[in-house]
Amino acid sequence: MASLLKRGSKYYVRVYVNGKQKDISTKTSSLQLAKKVLQKVEYENATGQLASATRTPLPKLLTDFVVHLKAKHRIKSFKNDLSRLRTIFGPLVAELELVRKDNSTGETEGKPDVPDDEKPPRLEAEYAEQISPPLINRYLDRRAGCVGPKTLNADREILYRLFTYSIEHHGLIYPDPRLKNPVDGVRPRKLPAQDIRFLDANQIKTQLDAVKDDSVLHMAVAILIYAGLRREEALWLTHDDIDRRAGLIRVRAKTIDKMFWQPKTGQNRAVPISTALAAVLDKYKPPMISQWLLPSPEGARWDPDNFSHKLADENAKAKLPWTCLDFRHTFGSMLAQRGVSLYKISAMMGNSPEICRRHYAALIPDQFVGDVNFAA
Repeated sequence: MASLLKRGSKYYVRVYVNGKQKDISTKTSSLQLAKKVLQKVEYENATGQLASATRTPLPKLLTDFVVHLKAKHRIKSFKNDLSRLRTIFGPLVAELELVRKDNSTGETEGKPDVPDDEKPPRLEAEYAEQISPPLINRYLDRRAGCVGPKTLNADREILYRLFTYSIEHHGLIYPDPRLKNPVDGVRPRKLPAQDIRFLDANQIKTQLDAVKDDSVLHMAVAILIYAGLRREEALWLTHDDIDRRAGLIRVRAKTIDKMFWQPKTGQNRAVPISTALAAVLDKYKPPMISQWLLPSPEGARWDPDNFSHKLADENAKAKLPWTCLDFRHTFGSMLAQRGVSLYKISAMMGNSPEICRRHYAALIPDQFVGDVNFAA
């Protein structure tokens, strides 16, 4: 709120901008005219027009944002965000430096220097307030030559989160009061229609036969295909998550060995155990005693990347091209082709209905056939 005060014969408006007191002269000794100026100042202050532009050092903002991300997100999400920020800004701060461990010395060293003409495009600025919509658009245009629209949209998304954080936690204010988050002025890139890959009934049998000699791998592939779990969701399953009495696989948050994990969306869900999956579960005999349903050769939880390498090696021997994502798409595709609603598919797969619509709606074209027969 602003207030009027009188100095000599003139009235002044006292208002607080950015937490600091500011006295604005009305240039009049008339109380009625001064009240009109007061109303104008209150409106301009409420809409941010009186706020003074801030100067937020970009390195300081990035350092604080990385700490914020690490505290708020799962380790995998945090690493993905860190990678995007590193791509956009380069090793501007220590937290964004790319280091690798040297096996012989145990020391870490940075990425080798690259000639200037081969360096990737960066978003460069001294202060966050210097990063404008045109600057972001030019950066994304330069990136478009080597990455697809999905990656560009991911860059846009992390920038939006960065500036939302800077506004909420650092009080960032642009010189142009009309500009709040600069990413609002950056349009998302249009994504092409997605052509997903999935297995048919014969290919499912071929895939399962290819890994039948490895009980854990065979069980994992069956769960991915017949329950549509994400790779990490399957590898975090314990024996307690298989509820045979209810006929459900429970995908839920848990803390094991002081490590917390939760599904990607943060929501627990249950997936029905199909007849085909139940048959595999009935025959499944883990190679060792372990709390994990799908233990690694050492009896621990599988590292997701190591698991994928193992699957790729086995499939390479059988000359099969499929991956964990193809298995997950197989579950959604089979349900869609059987006429299961996209809402139910999304609930079982832990996706939004919109994502399922993009992936699987084209697989059920006959759902609309009866709708067009309206002639008498």
